[in-house]
Amino acid sequence: MGAKRQLSFRLASTGLTPNVVLLVEMTVKVDTAFAGVVERSSGSMTKKSRIVPSTSNKKLGGIVASRSNVLDPPLTRSEGLLLLDDLLSLPSILFKHFDRSVEIDEAALAGLVARFDDPGCFPKAHENQLIDRSIGYANKIWTRVNGTFSEPVSFFTATSMESSIGKKGNATQTSVVWGKSEGPVDASATRVLAYLLHYMSYERCAEHNKKNAGILRLALEIPGSRSMVQVAGTKMPVGVDNRVSAAWWAWRREPDEGDYICALAPYEQCPENDQTRAVGAELAKLKGFCRGSFHGFYRIKPLAPNVCKVTFVFRGDMGGQIPKFAEAFFTKRVLGIVTKIQDRYERNVREVDDELRRTFTLPPQFNELTSEQQAVVEECRSLEFGSGVAKWDPLPSPSPHVSLSMRLGDNGGVMGKAETVYVGRQICFADAAGSLHVCNAPRADIQVDYGERRTLVRASSTVFWRATPLPGDTQCKIVVMVCSDLKGWVPSFAAVREKLARMPLLKTARGREQFNRDAEVDGDERELLARRMSADLQGVPSFEPGEEELVARVRDVLDCDDDMEKLPSTDPYVDMDIIFPSAGHLPKAKAVATIDSTPELCAAYAALVKSRKWVADDANRGTLLRTMTSESDHASIHQSIHSKLLLGTSSREFVTRNVWRYESADVLEIAGEPYESADFPSRQGVVRGTTMHLFRFERLQNIGEVPQTLLTYIQSSDMKVGIQPKKLVRKIGVGQLEYNTSMRRCFDKSEAVDLAERRANETAVRKGGGEYAREERAIVQKGLMRFNRFEDLESSTAQDLKMGSPLTQAKISFQKGDTHAQGWATTIVRATPLEVLAYVWDPVKRSSKTVDNIESRVTRKNLHNQVWYVHRKSPAPLEDRDYLMNFVWATRGKDKLVVVTTAIEDEAQFPRKDGVIRAQFPSTLKITKINDNETRLEYVILPDAGGKVPIWLGRMIMGSAYLSFMTSIREFFQEQRGVAVWAEGDGEAVGEAMLIPEAGGKKPKKGENKEQARMRVLFKRHKGLREIQARWPWFEEMMSRVVRNTLKPPGAVDKRLCNLSAKDGRTIGSSLALCLATNTQSEAAVQEWIEKFPALQELDDGHVWFRPMVNTVAMRLLAGVPWGAKMRLAMGAGLSFMDMISDIWTISRYVQTAGRVQIGEVRGSS
Repeated sequence: MGAKRQLSFRLASTGLTPNVVLLVEMTVKVDTAFAGVVERSSGSMTKKSRIVPSTSNKKLGGIVASRSNVLDPPLTRSEGLLLLDDLLSLPSILFKHFDRSVEIDEAALAGLVARFDDPGCFPKAHENQLIDRSIGYANKIWTRVNGTFSEPVSFFTATSMESSIGKKGNATQTSVVWGKSEGPVDASATRVLAYLLHYMSYERCAEHNKKNAGILRLALEIPGSRSMVQVAGTKMPVGVDNRVSAAWWAWRREPDEGDYICALAPYEQCPENDQTRAVGAELAKLKGFCRGSFHGFYRIKPLAPNVCKVTFVFRGDMGGQIPKFAEAFFTKRVLGIVTKIQDRYERNVREVDDELRRTFTLPPQFNELTSEQQAVVEECRSLEFGSGVAKWDPLPSPSPHVSLSMRLGDNGGVMGKAETVYVGRQICFADAAGSLHVCNAPRADIQVDYGERRTLVRASSTVFWRATPLPGDTQCKIVVMVCSDLKGWVPSFAAVREKLARMPLLKTARGREQFNRDAEVDGDERELLARRMSADLQGVPSFEPGEEELVARVRDVLDCDDDMEKLPSTDPYVDMDIIFPSAGHLPKAKAVATIDSTPELCAAYAALVKSRKWVADDANRGTLLRTMTSESDHASIHQSIHSKLLLGTSSREFVTRNVWRYESADVLEIAGEPYESADFPSRQGVVRGTTMHLFRFERLQNIGEVPQTLLTYIQSSDMKVGIQPKKLVRKIGVGQLEYNTSMRRCFDKSEAVDLAERRANETAVRKGGGEYAREERAIVQKGLMRFNRFEDLESSTAQDLKMGSPLTQAKISFQKGDTHAQGWATTIVRATPLEVLAYVWDPVKRSSKTVDNIESRVTRKNLHNQVWYVHRKSPAPLEDRDYLMNFVWATRGKDKLVVVTTAIEDEAQFPRKDGVIRAQFPSTLKITKINDNETRLEYVILPDAGGKVPIWLGRMIMGSAYLSFMTSIREFFQEQRGVAVWAEGDGEAVGEAMLIPEAGGKKPKKGENKEQARMRVLFKRHKGLREIQARWPWFEEMMSRVVRNTLKPPGAVDKRLCNLSAKDGRTIGSSLALCLATNTQSEAAVQEWIEKFPALQELDDGHVWFRPMVNTVAMRLLAGVPWGAKMRLAMGAGLSFMDMISDIWTISRYVQTAGRVQIGEVRGSS
């Protein structure tokens, strides 16, 4: 822990005369060894100084720092006082620099916890008597304090028969008060007891000094016992004498319940010892204090290893006469100790709930219940037995995995406005099958103290809840039956009754979401089926008659060797095509994609149509029904019913027989064709369509450690809708082929694939570029000259270009006679030069793919030279463009790299295409190291898009496409940084990204605004933001409201950081707009905003990136919105106008005052 020392300074002065001699002496605790103080002090004492071990104060065992100087030239008195102030500030500086109060407090608490289990120290007889006597105080009749029924800590008071009212009715004669507070604490029982007994901790002493202005506080432990004596003074409101009390504390652990009891009583009741005598001596020194006394106890009941319930009961005699308001003030402060402990150890509610659930023990069997309990259970179970008598109407469910239904009953009564309350009895038991049952039955005989008068209607609710384990013992099925009688009048509107019926049932859906493991469960099922499929490769597979013939038949029908028409794919990683055969044949649609998984896992994904992901996707697509019936090891029957595909059409049903088989060791196929059977009869109002499909999964070479599979999906469907225009068929085909996108996203490991490519590029670059040919050296030299050319143009024609991100500076220049502009940009990237080069050297990486890329491929000549061809679709009415570029990189001195791009022609390998204009984009990129974590990029480009492009369009494209390449590099590497390495610069960069309109890149979903869409995409792309969202799920909602910047009334959120909800995040985020509107500086607005919410103060104290991020956002918002300046202008004008009115009113009153002229004359004559 390091040595704790006393640092003393001695002060003596001969007077602030021309020759000043100073000797300073002060004392301060320093939590470090002697050598550390010497090292720190050497920077603060600049003239002749010495710091030596203290010999004059051996009791303190500290050090003496002396400074004796003759100052020449002489000092004035003010200069001498300034020097004295500097010297006296040194102890404070040393204390703050070496402060380890938190660490020392934690070590002391840990030491106390370890002592609680010491078997050698038992409570003595007088300690047991104190504890037994104190426990009896809990038997009084308690009344809840108004307004505390729904608070985390409950407060109660009891009427004291010892008090009487004075003449004025506002003061008690004996000042005796009774109080009780109780609440849960997210810490172990021993930890809470240690906190209570560690009375002189740094933390509690600081709180005491702040509240009580440094009034006496003392604690002395009695050796060889479980007792201590404590003294504490309390500062009372103005007009009331301060109080001081001295108490004897003793504790023990109850052998049966395991509770810890800590009792207290006036210290005079403790057998006399050195400690009690020392306390008496201290009390005798106090003047002007009124003595109070306390009796009471703490009961600390363990609920879980790190959760307990604390109950505090006390009887306080405050001494003397005291007003009622002061009595309430004192009682509230004493009872608040439970709230203080609860706030100190508050943890995330989910973590605490998980810990409490782990302590749950199995309930008794049904036959172990009493006869009364069995009767209650049978009453509740009648809900299930009677469920088949009447019709149950379906209710809308928030989850596709939870079905809700209701049955209405008659409800009469009178109309009234009141709150509804349920009071009942809960019984839990288990049955022989392992199912758990919970029954709730109403109790009308129980009275509840709410602490205030409220208009309440006592409703009744009978609940039967059953959880049945499923095979595997990791899942269960839950059935909940609820019968509620709300009492009083209930509107008969269907919507109202549906809402009332859904409210108790929604707990089931919320419970399912809390334990949601859909991805894990689906993954386990896919792994199991994939292993079964792989077993076919180990031996001879066994097929039922007709199964292999089905696969061959489907393959022949869906053969697509002819040229196909491209479809507009919504996924840049999926190619879609369609072919319209001759009359009498159905169109065939095909989709091809590369999946980051094995063929077996991909095939398992396609085969398990009842997986939880399929069910969720079906709910979004409007699928009404999907069933799967296994026929054999290789075949199954799939049935699906889809809602109306087109306006005015009926629902469609499809039934297919599906068979999977290996074509070879690296090719796995799943084929499906229409299936007719009496087991699947036609349904009324549903049209039976037909569909045939073929999945082909081909194993590819791994990229790094990521397996690769080429998925080819071909399907042909007959919707039975008569004549179908080709435009409609294309649209339906795109929707059906999006199945490839769903599978690709499920297994997507694009980040890992791109990282593997970059690591391979970095390895190649480290080996060196090798020998450069003369042509390659000339390319590099020509590329560097482009910067000189732009600098020559800059002085005359260059203009600043506004970029989407202010962290990228850019310029554009036009030369007379040119049809295209030249661009320059620079930015700083948080990466090394090697990482930047590896990123740039992979132009076909997945992160750069867009739906406009029709074709993109790279041909490498050597380690430093490659050719890149790309064909991109241009927006109408422009023609498509393609370009063929030669990339060459080279080193230019230490920590400097250059990448040069030159347009080339190669008709043999890359011939020109009809209807496609060949563009040229020669460019040069300089990569310069700044430090180990940052790199400066400088980029110049001379684009020629070919054809006729308006100048205004070329200027727009220059900033939004060509030069934004710098921004994309910077943002890419920012997105790869985890929050653990974030610094202030990361916060600023992320804040800038949040305000770039193009950052989201996607349209808002239903029910969200553009800011929410932007945040959704940003939090998905940024690794650091994903980690933040995983830790604080409300953070995205908060930043969405911050960026939206809409004025709303401020809200109050007093929760800690770990327990904020999405609603709290929205409230906090919306509050920043008002702070910005009422401040002229963004930093002041952010400071005001953070000070409003304790959670933000925690976030600001613990994370250096938070304030820079919010400051950046606030600065951009304040500069970009007009209402802030307008509000301040209007407020200033209004104040000036009111000032003018007050001046006019004052002058008018003066003019109307009699004698004003005479007064003026008298003053004038004098």
